[in-house]
Amino acid sequence: MWSALAATALLVLGSAAPSAASSASVQPCAQSKGRIIGRGSIAQHIVESAAECCALCQATDRCRAFTWAKPGSSCWLKDNVQDCGSVANTTSGTCDPLPLGPCQPPPRPPYPQADTLPRCAGFPDPFRTADGHRVASGPEWTAHRQDMIGLLEHYMMGHSPPRSAASVRGDLVAAANISTVCDRVSCQPVAATLRNYTLHVGPPNATQTHPFDLFVYIPAGHKGSAPVFVYSAEGFYGGEGFGDLTAVGLSLLLARGYAVASFNRNQLRMDDGPPGCKSPADPGSCFPSPDGVQRLYPEYDWGTIATWAWGATRVVDFLLADTLLSTLLDKDQVMTMGHSRGGKTALWHGATDERISATFPLMSGEGGCGAIRVSTPAAAHPTKGEDTSPSETIADIVRSFPNWFGENFGDFSADPLRAPWDQHWSRMLIAPRAQLGVEGLHNEHENPVGSQASYTATQVIYDWFGVPNRNGVHFHPGAHPMDDQAGEHDWVAVADFADWIQRDVEPRNVSEFNTTAYPVDRPFNWTAPSTPP
Repeated sequence: MWSALAATALLVLGSAAPSAASSASVQPCAQSKGRIIGRGSIAQHIVESAAECCALCQATDRCRAFTWAKPGSSCWLKDNVQDCGSVANTTSGTCDPLPLGPCQPPPRPPYPQADTLPRCAGFPDPFRTADGHRVASGPEWTAHRQDMIGLLEHYMMGHSPPRSAASVRGDLVAAANISTVCDRVSCQPVAATLRNYTLHVGPPNATQTHPFDLFVYIPAGHKGSAPVFVYSAEGFYGGEGFGDLTAVGLSLLLARGYAVASFNRNQLRMDDGPPGCKSPADPGSCFPSPDGVQRLYPEYDWGTIATWAWGATRVVDFLLADTLLSTLLDKDQVMTMGHSRGGKTALWHGATDERISATFPLMSGEGGCGAIRVSTPAAAHPTKGEDTSPSETIADIVRSFPNWFGENFGDFSADPLRAPWDQHWSRMLIAPRAQLGVEGLHNEHENPVGSQASYTATQVIYDWFGVPNRNGVHFHPGAHPMDDQAGEHDWVAVADFADWIQRDVEPRNVSEFNTTAYPVDRPFNWTAPSTPP
């Protein structure tokens, strides 16, 4: 299955064995207007100026030249300096890479500005604390993970209101036994009870709350309390209550005896933020964003992904507190799941809510499981439905969706190697609780190579905890949608992994959850602590 991928050329930012940092000052790129320097390209971005294009070239290993074109603001990075003639409205340049040094201990509050942080090529050591000490025990890891969350909140996600500042109540809208679920593609048979609620969330004892919809599907005939997936849905298309989970996915999970609690995340905050927030002339206008539930918490700087994850936590609060649902659902087998931007949501929810027993980030990409420092090149021979662009970068995602993350995340656009973390941190925060990342082999834009790299790094902590099988990865042969070119196979994989974790039912093919797809060197040289947790 992987033979066609063995020759894939990987764009890795920096190298796994960084050289010593140079003390010499970094010179700007030598620029020439109206010329093309460098044949072909190793990456393409959209940036506002030739100076930004120069900075991206300096921050990218193998980049020796760039071309920036206006109009269009396209930035092409090149690995050669061949003179390719004159073209109007372009600026090209040659540059030397910025100096790289070994990864330093993570910063501590008050956190420094991004452009003052040292550059680090490999994955930063998740076991090293701010004082340079290395975690040596389980209790030390428990304390350190709170510092890791704090760093990610500051530089990436923004700060969300704590549980102590949140309340939730639910009004039952309707309840019925159902035998069919339909989406825009198909109808599928089910045997379940559907309970539709309107949840109201906000500060405790506040006169104003914010509503959003929750649909709880409970499998018929289930003995005892059922394990439950909390699903971050992109919207309820026709009032069906499960959104991009699909009728196929929902019916399969219900048939396996899993309940599903699907909430409409866009009711918590619209995907594009307030009017003018998507791709605004001034991205800073999105922060703080007075949209949706955030209007009730103006003192917090949380981005959209963190807002949705906070909403998922409120769903768990409600499920475990409701008089009826708390008897029908297993409080020790609450899982979180989402697709694409919902996968980013599930990852952050699983990292920050320790009641979650298993996390399923599906096709989560940049800002999710996809690594910052390891990327996937554009498809050389794209298949039908494949996104032919290379993997998304921080610069790409904050330009397209500036409200998704906290306002500091974009500060790493020009030089991602200054990030004092990589996305293995988010994944390792879940350990020793279970997780399964689902990736598409023809989903280059969502960076499956980077997701594999973060999975490999995350395996270190699961091995340390003595639960290696709780960290899983599943590759399908399609592109971004679940089931693409794979029928219902993706949902079968989700259910099989859940059975393995929640019911101790070993899958017929264990290797499906621990086989990697790409020939990628480990972008780190640190190991787990020598003593068991």
